Amino acid sequence: MSRKLDKLIETWAPGLALKRKAAQHNLKVLSSMSNSWSGGGYSDGVNGRRKPWLSAGTESEDCSASWTYQDMIANAMQLYRDDPMTKSIVNVSNTYLGESRPTATTDDAEWNKRATDFFNDQFWHAADARRRPGSDYGDIQSKFDTWSWVGGDMLYVLFNGALLPYEGPQIRTPSELHADKNIVNGIRLGSKAPWPITHYYLNDQSKVNKYTRLRQNQAIYAGSRNWRTAMLRSVPDLHGVIDALHAYNRTNDNVQRKIEFESMMFSKEKKGAVGTLPGAKYGTLNSNTGEMVEKSMADWGMRLKINGNIDDFDFTEMKNPNSNYVQTMEFMARAIAAGTGFPYEIVMHIYTSGSYTANRAARLDFQKAIMDRWHWRNKVLNQRVWNWRIAKAVKDGALPPAPVNPDTGLSQWHKVSWTLPHFPHIDEGKEVTADVKQWGCGQESVADWAQNRGMTRGQLLDSHDADIAEFQKRADKLGITLPEYMNQLFTASAAPKDEITNAND
Repeated sequence: MSRKLDKLIETWAPGLALKRKAAQHNLKVLSSMSNSWSGGGYSDGVNGRRKPWLSAGTESEDCSASWTYQDMIANAMQLYRDDPMTKSIVNVSNTYLGESRPTATTDDAEWNKRATDFFNDQFWHAADARRRPGSDYGDIQSKFDTWSWVGGDMLYVLFNGALLPYEGPQIRTPSELHADKNIVNGIRLGSKAPWPITHYYLNDQSKVNKYTRLRQNQAIYAGSRNWRTAMLRSVPDLHGVIDALHAYNRTNDNVQRKIEFESMMFSKEKKGAVGTLPGAKYGTLNSNTGEMVEKSMADWGMRLKINGNIDDFDFTEMKNPNSNYVQTMEFMARAIAAGTGFPYEIVMHIYTSGSYTANRAARLDFQKAIMDRWHWRNKVLNQRVWNWRIAKAVKDGALPPAPVNPDTGLSQWHKVSWTLPHFPHIDEGKEVTADVKQWGCGQESVADWAQNRGMTRGQLLDSHDADIAEFQKRADKLGITLPEYMNQLFTASAAPKDEITNAND
C-alpha cells in the first residue's frame, strides 16, 4: 500500500514526493543512529559509538572481540579495498617498513657467512610452501604487516622447511568444542596455570565443520600488538579508527553525490524568461500540448521553459562544499591519523605546507612509529623464523654446529641482526650537522645511535672495526697505506671546471 501511495504522489506531485523521500531517508538515519549498538567490545564499524551503556565492561578482550571479530575484520578489509585514506595508511607503513634481511652475528665469521647465505639465498626464495609466483620471505613479511592492520594475527605452519601462512579468521573453535573452557577462539590452552598454548584449530573453509588440530610447536603464531596482558588473539591495528574511517568515507561520499546530483539538475524558467545563459537555443514540441518549448544548453546542465504550474518542480537550494566542509574533513582526517599513530602529513602525503622544522617533526614521529612496528615484527616473526630454520638446518646437516660462547657454554645459533627501514635525509647537510653537534655536545652517544638502528653499541663498533679491517686488507693488497686507501674511497669528487674555448681555435 505504501509503495502504491508513493507512486501516486510521484505521478501527481513530484515536489511533494521528493520531500517525502527526503523525510523517509532522514528517519532511517535517525533510527540507525539510535539503534547502532552491537554486542561485544567493538562496534564493527557501525554508524557511531553512541551507546547508552557499556557494551563489554571489563571482561577479557578475547571475550569482547569474539562477538565482533569476523565483522570487524570484514569492515577493515572493505575499507582497505575501497577507501583511499585506509589504503594510504596501510601502504605507507608497508612501503617504509619494507623487508628485512638477516646477518648472523656469532663470534665465528665463517659460520656467520654460511648461515647468512643459507637463509638469504636458499630459504628466502623457498619460504612460501605454496610456491605462489613471486612469493618469497620478503613477501611474507609484507603480507604480515598488511594483515596486522586489517586482520590482526596470522599462523605460520612449519611445513617441509617452509611456511604455510594462515589468516586469523581461519583459527576457529570447532562447533562441537564450544563448551570446552580451555579453548579460546580456536586456541587450546593448558589446563593449569600459566595456561600455555598447546594447540591451534584451523578451519578448512572449503568444507563445513572440517578442522585440523596443530601442536604449538608445529606453527609460529604472530599477531598485531596486544594492548591487554590477558589477550591471546590479536585484533586489527585499525580497530580504533574503523568507525571514524567509515564516517569519513560516508561524509565525503555524500558530498560527492550531492555535487554530482547538482551538476545534473535542471533550472526552471517561467514563460517568456528564456535565455540569458550562454548556449545554443533550439525548440521542440511538448508531447502533451504540442506547443513549442524552448531549451538552452549550458555546461552545467539544462534549462527548461515551462508553461503552467511550476510549483511541483521547486528544489531546495544547493551549494557546493565551502570552507567549513574542508575544515571538517581535514579535522576528521587528522583525528584518524592520530588514531593510527602516523602523522597526518604522512598519511595524506602533504609536504607542501608548513615549515621545514614542522615537516621534519612529522617525519621523526613517523619514523618512531615505523621503528616500533619493525621491532615488533622482528620479535614475533623474523627472529622466530630464523631460530627455527637455522636450528633445522644444523639438525639436517645443511649447516655445521654454531659456535659456542666460551663464557656461558651456550650455542650462538640464534644471534642475528636484521636490516633496518630506510629513511632518506630530507636535507642532508642540516641533518648530518645536527647529528655531529649532538654527539659532540654529549647529547647523544654511540650507544644511542646503535639503539636507533636496532643494535647494541658492541654490534655497531664491531661493524666499524670490521670495516677498518677490510679496508686494511685491501690496502695491503694494493701496496698502499690505509690513509691512502681511505682517501681514495671517500674523497669528494672534484668540482667541474668551466671550459673556455678560444675563438681562434
